Amino acid sequence: MSFYTEKMEQLKMVPMKSNHPNWIWNRSDTHIFLKVPEAHDAFATVVEPGNSFSPGPGSYGVSTWVTVDNKLYAPEKIDLKEILWEFEDKKYPISHALWDTGDIKIDSSLFTWQNGDIIDYRDYFRVKLSNNGKVSKRIKFDLVIRSFGAAGGPIGKLSEKDGIIYINGAALVYAETKGKFGAVSYAENKKDISEYLQNNQFPETKEVEDSEKWASGSLRYEFDLDVGVEKIFDFAFHLHAECDLYSWLKQLTFPIEFDMKKQDLIRKWNGLTKSELHVPDERVYETFHAQINHLYMASGLNAPHISPITYPTWWMRDSAYICTTLDQCGLHDFAGRSAHTAGRYNVSAPFGPEADLQGCRIWVISEHWLLTRNKKFLDDNYSYITENAEEILLMINADKPLRFYCESFNHQTINWPEVVYSCAPAENGMAKGRMDFVNRDFYCNSFCYLGLRRAEMCAKELDKTDDEKRYGESAAKLRKAMLDYVPGHFTRMAGFSKAIGSFVGEELIYTHHDSCTTFYPGTWGDLNNKELLDAYENYWNKYNCPNGKPFHEALWTYMEIGDLRNRLILGQRERVWSVLDYYFKIQNSPGLYTWHESNKDENSLFLAWEKVRGWEKAPFVTPHGWTGSLMLGMMRDIMVREDDRGNIYLGSGVPKSWMDKPFSIDNFPTYYGVISYSYTPKDKKVKVHLNKTSECKIISCFLGDVNIEIVS
Repeated sequence: MSFYTEKMEQLKMVPMKSNHPNWIWNRSDTHIFLKVPEAHDAFATVVEPGNSFSPGPGSYGVSTWVTVDNKLYAPEKIDLKEILWEFEDKKYPISHALWDTGDIKIDSSLFTWQNGDIIDYRDYFRVKLSNNGKVSKRIKFDLVIRSFGAAGGPIGKLSEKDGIIYINGAALVYAETKGKFGAVSYAENKKDISEYLQNNQFPETKEVEDSEKWASGSLRYEFDLDVGVEKIFDFAFHLHAECDLYSWLKQLTFPIEFDMKKQDLIRKWNGLTKSELHVPDERVYETFHAQINHLYMASGLNAPHISPITYPTWWMRDSAYICTTLDQCGLHDFAGRSAHTAGRYNVSAPFGPEADLQGCRIWVISEHWLLTRNKKFLDDNYSYITENAEEILLMINADKPLRFYCESFNHQTINWPEVVYSCAPAENGMAKGRMDFVNRDFYCNSFCYLGLRRAEMCAKELDKTDDEKRYGESAAKLRKAMLDYVPGHFTRMAGFSKAIGSFVGEELIYTHHDSCTTFYPGTWGDLNNKELLDAYENYWNKYNCPNGKPFHEALWTYMEIGDLRNRLILGQRERVWSVLDYYFKIQNSPGLYTWHESNKDENSLFLAWEKVRGWEKAPFVTPHGWTGSLMLGMMRDIMVREDDRGNIYLGSGVPKSWMDKPFSIDNFPTYYGVISYSYTPKDKKVKVHLNKTSECKIISCFLGDVNIEIVS
């Protein structure tokens, strides 16, 4: 047995589930992550519906079960539609779950908190039980600890003393209110705690050792709950306090101070960004804040990540979207540090030195400069811009295949010949660049053009006239070549490599890869180019909505949302909303606005999920950061967007149904300064305040007659 397969705890669940179908097993249908931003993924808390969770991957599972009238209720056995799951106040990274047993309501809140600036992370968990019925009820509330769960791991020892639960000998769980503890050794009786509790039994054993490492237990609270009365229980979980190397960690003390820790988290979150919106459609507000939560919590040190655990590293193109979108929504500190990291370390991706990555690196650096107008930042990072711009020039003029340095190969891709090179010899005045396992002409050249265009702008700002001229002329030449190549080629590509085993058999297939990059972020698109506009129209009618029937992206959800950001620029407001309405309805974690990456296995790339006893049913990644970043950007673009030619556009996506209601945005950074505006339907007036940093023109895209008033 190999090093990896020995540690694949997920595979061990298959025979256990088969042998014990009567156990209450983890849901495994969806989850989110709670994590202190920029912490290592080892400290990502994995949360399933109803706030069943694992404090760190590979740790253990925590569940809240309630017995009423001798019947056990568990969120693992409740239909997802019957669980309210949302972020607290629809804004803060506190998982709030609400479910009931009929008369008894279970309301819980869970968040992750960092103690100071040291590597000391804790989960804080509050469970409130209330009686909404007509008679008093006898309640049994169990805080259940098991070796599996959202992302559990082996438990060989389990005990409790003075309100502290010891797992594998370490003090990990702290209960503010002392309860009755019982534990079960699977090695001794082949049972799980769920068998006891479902049969209205409770184990007498208070301390167990389990050689097979499937120990389980419960901290029980039994009480009468009168009508209209609420009972509160607080718990703390010390993440990875079992690690012998963490000698600086101190055992937690009572009281737990749940409320104090929660207010500290809220205070810190309020300081991240001042950008805010208030709109008639609550889904826009909730999506906006949910994506900030998901994206920033997924981040590692100075690095945006697509998702914890599954993608625990930079993936340059996805990370570029995340970095720039968070920057557009005001998280400048993190975005600036990330942009510097991307340039300094020549960040790539595990699929080798792809041809869009140079443009992505220039994008994150230049975007931060445009949004902050921090000239020192630009000057400090200009060498990274020119380094990548020069490589773009090599690619668009290549007469032989090229490859550039890439630090990020993994144990799978090291065997794939498809990922070795960056581009083939140039054709049609364009780079023949590789993205993933195929040459994507418009996708790769969109980022080549973006990189050269931004390099030109940055050179102008720093009075680098020779660079400005050279990059500008090359960008113009490339743009013309791309527009000339549109007829017959746009939104079509050759099938994937047979070695990878995807999409073979068709000579040409339609793809969002082209339509999702043309105007945003590529900026090479021409709104006056009939061939390009016809290609977009043809693509909608043939792929997005054939014969008037909507067809949605099955493989790469981010591509469809990227297509929307471009269609918003094209003025296709109704089409944009038709797709957004669909995505609002198909959330993977309803109420928390997560979307998956694809309809196939994306979890095995780093063989990370296989190492935990948990999420094994749903094969796709959720939440997915590239999709989330584009959704966050869409919420911003609906209200305000800009181009790099001196224009700010207001209300590009505001639907007609909003125009009889008030709405506003506050403190959104743009390339030309921080903007706020408010709309009043009575006088159809939009009052705009722009703290201008550069000259620009404000353009109204609102439907109907709207008066724009600039106020100081």
